[in-house]
Amino acid sequence: MKALTTRSLAILALATTAVAVPVAAHAATRSLSSLSSHAESARATSAMCNKVSGAAVSKIIGYSLPNATSFVLTTKATAANLGAASVTTLCTYGAYTSMASIERSVTLSYETLSKALSISQVEGLVSKSNAKSKFTFKPLSGLGAPAFYYILTESGITGQGIEVEADSLHFVNASVESKTVTKATLSALATLAKKL
Repeated sequence: MKALTTRSLAILALATTAVAVPVAAHAATRSLSSLSSHAESARATSAMCNKVSGAAVSKIIGYSLPNATSFVLTTKATAANLGAASVTTLCTYGAYTSMASIERSVTLSYETLSKALSISQVEGLVSKSNAKSKFTFKPLSGLGAPAFYYILTESGITGQGIEVEADSLHFVNASVESKTVTKATLSALATLAKKL
């Protein structure tokens, strides 16, 4: 199942930034003196995900999910991502232990950028980020801010989500790795992600 988990996190990262690297990879190279600040960051991430309960997500998705497991993905500024470093908090509701559990999981995310990007620039970065994934984007209205709906396919698995611009430095996202979730349900989940 490790391959599924790694793939899933990579796709979730793609939904919000061009190329995100798990914080765990950076943690391996940190000195002992910096680990306490990493622990503080992990607590802050967990607190952010606790703002939206599993019960709130379950009410929208229509089946029971646990409270979130949190992950942080970071991206350094490069020419490929238009010079925008980012920190993305992923709040995953559900287990990543089998394909069936992955397809029932929901991920809400909150991303902070180091420089302002428009929703169309973020869309462009996502579409260029992974040659193995096929993306389809559609502009989306009705969420009170610029947004797009996307479908992605990789290795025979279809995922979908909604990315919303909170402001030019912050974006929220709701995503699932299931083609059966409706766009209306994803919109409600994206609205819930604004509480992160």
